[in-house]
Amino acid sequence: MPTILHDLDEALIRGYKNEVAIDTKSTFKDPIKLRGGSWWRDLWYVIISGDVLTGDEADPRRDERGFFGIRHNDDYPKSSNAPEFALYLTDPDKSGADEFQKIRLRVTTDYMELMGKRLYFDNTGRPPVTRFYGDGHRYCFNVQDDDGGKLVQYDTWKPGTRIPETDESKWVAVRVFRGEPVQ
Repeated sequence: MPTILHDLDEALIRGYKNEVAIDTKSTFKDPIKLRGGSWWRDLWYVIISGDVLTGDEADPRRDERGFFGIRHNDDYPKSSNAPEFALYLTDPDKSGADEFQKIRLRVTTDYMELMGKRLYFDNTGRPPVTRFYGDGHRYCFNVQDDDGGKLVQYDTWKPGTRIPETDESKWVAVRVFRGEPVQ
């Protein structure tokens, strides 16, 4: 049986063993919103973090493993109210120190960036999309204009692993496809 932590006008905040739930009352037809706010438009507006705890239960040491939130998009001037969603994850087996926390996903009003690769929502004034990835994200197919045009298939994983290689200069070209000229 849950413990009612707080009874709001149109919602209940309940506690279940190791969970906190916010539930609308059956008479209220509007979704629950978990809000965080900031007075500063040029920083993070809200962050949700996941930590591993060690040490004393009364005052544990927190090792941040990742966080996500909404912050200012630095593609725009600090005076702009330009939001983006960002997800950071800490490298495996490293401490939660800033140097081991890397941005893995950004979603802005203009593009989505995954592991440093941008996919623009509209192609107006932007470089054309010339890369396509297989559904397992191992292979990248890159359309190239040199040598009369070709499609090159790259293996993007570190050799002998299932770990993506972030340094594109280390990707291995495994196939080249050339089309036949149209007569």
